[in-house]
Amino acid sequence: MKLFSTALFSGLITLVKLAAAFIVTKVVALYIGAPGVAVVGSFTNFITIVLAFSNASINNGIVKYTAEYINHPGKTQRLFSTSFRISIVCSFFVSLILLLFSKRISSLLFFSPFYSDVIIVFAFTLVFYSLNQLLVSIVNGKSEIKLLTVINIIGSIISLIITVALVFYFGLKGALYALVLTQTLVFFISFLIVFKKKWLTLSEFLHPFDKKMLHRLSAFTIMATISAIMVPVTQIAIRNTITSTLGIDNAGFWQGMMRISDSYLMIANIALATYFLPKFSQLRSRKEINTELLNGYKLLVPFTVFSCITLYFFRYPVINLLFSSKFFPMSVLFKWQLLGDIFKVCAFVLSYLMLAKAKIKIYIITEVLFSALYFVLSFFLIHSFGLEGTTMAFAVVYFLYFLCMLFLFLFKII
Repeated sequence: MKLFSTALFSGLITLVKLAAAFIVTKVVALYIGAPGVAVVGSFTNFITIVLAFSNASINNGIVKYTAEYINHPGKTQRLFSTSFRISIVCSFFVSLILLLFSKRISSLLFFSPFYSDVIIVFAFTLVFYSLNQLLVSIVNGKSEIKLLTVINIIGSIISLIITVALVFYFGLKGALYALVLTQTLVFFISFLIVFKKKWLTLSEFLHPFDKKMLHRLSAFTIMATISAIMVPVTQIAIRNTITSTLGIDNAGFWQGMMRISDSYLMIANIALATYFLPKFSQLRSRKEINTELLNGYKLLVPFTVFSCITLYFFRYPVINLLFSSKFFPMSVLFKWQLLGDIFKVCAFVLSYLMLAKAKIKIYIITEVLFSALYFVLSFFLIHSFGLEGTTMAFAVVYFLYFLCMLFLFLFKII
């Protein structure tokens, strides 16, 4: 698998995802407004946290060891069967918690028990998400980028259809239902597509549970769980600070900026996850790693800089296209957010090396430290500069994070 071809397929995935996300965001903004965008953003963050526990956050571990054991069928079978059992057991216990505390969770998230039925539906569909992530991680580790592209495109189309239909008929509650129902349908599509391939059979998931494999995967569980908790919790804390200080509309503007940022950076993120994680897992010599890093920066940095410059100069048409003219106040966020995005991509290339090498202690320290710093800086800068303070904090934090990753790499700590 070549980096350039991976980037092309990542671009195709991104194009479809962006088109789907554009329509979904536009529909949500028009039918529900800025407060609805903020509520959907909060629920998305909550889903991220829950899903981290539903399969013990072993996705990156599955990708790494599938790539590493590519020529060792016995090890792959133990990996798949152990991962399958972990996903089933974790999904069951997390679903049980969601069912028992559905009203309480609804009240905490939405300040009303009215949405408890959404939490209940989420509980019953959670296992399908876990199993879908298992299949997708295996496909990623096998470097089956074309197959991964097909699954992602179908998933985006299904998500689009379900979201638009449910928002149109049920408003905000429909948008929330769409978030939890999509993965159920995508799982069955992934299942049919993946098991048509000769390199994967159901019997590979029925081998005995392997404690050594569990121990290896547990490192990724800890790293991914920390990340899946810190990132959305930090965003929720920042969003709540914006809401209490500047109002719910400003929280919606900030959420919209985050949506735009996540959308156009999707091609870089997909390329990192689908190429660098399995590639770094296979490489052993420092020279080979340096070559891959250099190639990555040559491709991703110019793309990111060009995207940021283009997006900045066309920010008003983009806002109007994705949302509406009512969201124009978010234009002040672009400058610092886009600068931060450049540093973010530069840092993430190196952080994937840290992930592939399972540097658990360093990963946890940096994740907690910089998430906390992001919130603290946002808190003070919001009070000093208003809404723009959030993106100022974002740019400063990712600049420092990049310097930290560079230091760790140059001194061969990662």
